[in-house]
Amino acid sequence: MRISDLLATKRARSAAAALLLMATGLVMVVAPSYPPLPAPGATAESGPLQATGPTASDVGNEIGFPFVAVPLSVYKIHFPLIAAGPAPLRSPQQTPTPAQPSPTPTPSRPTKQAATATAGPKPTPRPTKAPPKPITKVTKMGVGVYGLHAGDAELGDLLNVQPTLIVLQDPDIEFAKKVRYYFPKALIIGRTFLDSQPLDNPEQRGVELADRIAEMAVPRKGLVDAWMSYNEPISHGDLAAYEAYNAFQVAFARRLQDHYGIPAVAGNDAPGAIEPADYVRYFGEAIRVSRYFGVHAYSKPDVTTLRTPDAIYYALRYRLIHDELEAAGIKDVQMVITEAGLANGWRYKTTPEAMAADFFWMADELEKDPYVIGMAVYGIFARPGWQDFNIKYTRLPDLLGEYQPRRATEQR
Repeated sequence: MRISDLLATKRARSAAAALLLMATGLVMVVAPSYPPLPAPGATAESGPLQATGPTASDVGNEIGFPFVAVPLSVYKIHFPLIAAGPAPLRSPQQTPTPAQPSPTPTPSRPTKQAATATAGPKPTPRPTKAPPKPITKVTKMGVGVYGLHAGDAELGDLLNVQPTLIVLQDPDIEFAKKVRYYFPKALIIGRTFLDSQPLDNPEQRGVELADRIAEMAVPRKGLVDAWMSYNEPISHGDLAAYEAYNAFQVAFARRLQDHYGIPAVAGNDAPGAIEPADYVRYFGEAIRVSRYFGVHAYSKPDVTTLRTPDAIYYALRYRLIHDELEAAGIKDVQMVITEAGLANGWRYKTTPEAMAADFFWMADELEKDPYVIGMAVYGIFARPGWQDFNIKYTRLPDLLGEYQPRRATEQR
């Protein structure tokens, strides 16, 4: 053999040996991890272990070196010095491949019934409170509501009282609609708050107030039945004021009723301000032309009950006035008691139960007099003020709602 052939042969063998070492290193790096190689002939669930891919002997045979046939795919390197057991050789950047768990069947989506059963029983829902129904009870019990009513704040008290006569001061139209819906049989009287109540040039003042009231009353036709003018404008014995107030009321009633078709409520004087006989002498014309005649009924001052021995001059004073009108030929007057209560207020002076008993007594007295439509308890106040009279935030509305009239035939 020539030297050149020998050198070529040596170089070829050296190259083959280098390739074999590189392949061996690659097998060591990528060989499967622990556990160690099973003994020859061992079987798994799939049968005897089978070698796949090229073996070391295949590589050796190609380059002329004798190798023991060991499957490259199961080649293992062990480190007996590590106490925790053998581990595969890997580079610092390589992440070991986790053992793959046996495949498990994908659970099917639970049915609606199964989900409900798993979640357990649902909590029992709280019963929904039924909306109130319109109140059709007819009595002579009533109440006045004072303040602005953009919401339902006062509706709850009204529903509790169950009134048949209602006085509404400056009622918001939406609130008035609800009041009319829930009290279809009630007589609803409107009233507006006035900063002043002048009586100079009374005829002109009456027309002007009627026009002002009409701005609110016309859109509320069918909701509010009648409207008041002034409230308690004159004092006892002021005869000039009597005459002026009569002229004012006549002009007011004619303008409101004849021009706008809205009933007017005359009177509404302070309790005891006018003697019964003076209603005939000074206010006969105003009472005749007005659809309704309003009276205030209060107790004797500084007492805590309506039922005093002289109640005919106080809480029941309307009877004396009616008798004078009848005697003067002013007949068929429809009277409404637009305010009723204790002269100095009831709160902090008596109990809701005692006050309710007084109002029951008075309503029963009104049942004896068919010319009286009813009384408006004074009152429910939406704004601070008149707290001695306010029945809001007390038990009195609920108690008044329990009233059942003793009709005149039952009282005889």
